[in-house]
Amino acid sequence: MNEKNNIYIDIKAIEEFFRYNFKIFVITIIFSSISSLIYSYFQTEKYTSYLIIGPANEDSSIRNSLNKLDNLIPFSQSFSKNEDFNQLDDFFITIESLDVMLDFFDPRPIIFSNNFSKEKNLFDSMIYSDTRLLMESLNGSININQLRNSGLLEISTEFKDPKFSEKLLISLHKGNEMLVKKIKKEYALKKIDWLNKEIKESSYTKEKESLSSLLLKELNLLSLIDADVPIVSQVITGPYSTIKPSSPNYLFNLFIFIFSSLLILLFYLIRKK
Repeated sequence: MNEKNNIYIDIKAIEEFFRYNFKIFVITIIFSSISSLIYSYFQTEKYTSYLIIGPANEDSSIRNSLNKLDNLIPFSQSFSKNEDFNQLDDFFITIESLDVMLDFFDPRPIIFSNNFSKEKNLFDSMIYSDTRLLMESLNGSININQLRNSGLLEISTEFKDPKFSEKLLISLHKGNEMLVKKIKKEYALKKIDWLNKEIKESSYTKEKESLSSLLLKELNLLSLIDADVPIVSQVITGPYSTIKPSSPNYLFNLFIFIFSSLLILLFYLIRKK
């Protein structure tokens, strides 16, 4: 009975506490709601852009050529479709791929717009001194999600200019593809050097013919690498952006403002009591 009475008294005390402070709770909710609306109103509107990519075609001639030659050359490495694509979300944004991208698209003036010096009318040289700054910024703003049971990746980002974000996404993908082609080309050139050396040193006609056949395929492979053929991934759809701004989120901001304000108020009233 005593335990029941104690629980009853505690509930009564809580009810009395909220009744006594009802006005201040209402005022806090109204004030935090107005603050949230003002905060959201002055936030910059941003749009979310998306790019969906998938593995390169299974019947890609460049991939078939690579697979045929991989096991014949001593120093070759396997670049199977699955291995390449499964690692895409791990190495998609690297210093190496960004260096490739910067040759044809430089997003730093917009991404680091806060580093612009109005007095000098120049950007802070710091943003150009180290590619790692760009990589860290993009890793914080680019989202890479694997679409369940589809084998596809959804790459998205949010900026106030949807045209810029769409160009950024397609450039990141292009930079990654160009980097992989560069790596494969280096291996192909090594294979060609090795085959030429073996042909010169071989004294058997049939062996020379076989090596020459491999050399011809490798030279054809080089031309395919230089062609516009996807190696690791290809664009499935996009880039495209939301029609309406995805940020600011008025409801989310309202919830955060009210929730945090009530927590602070409760902490203050309990400590005061």
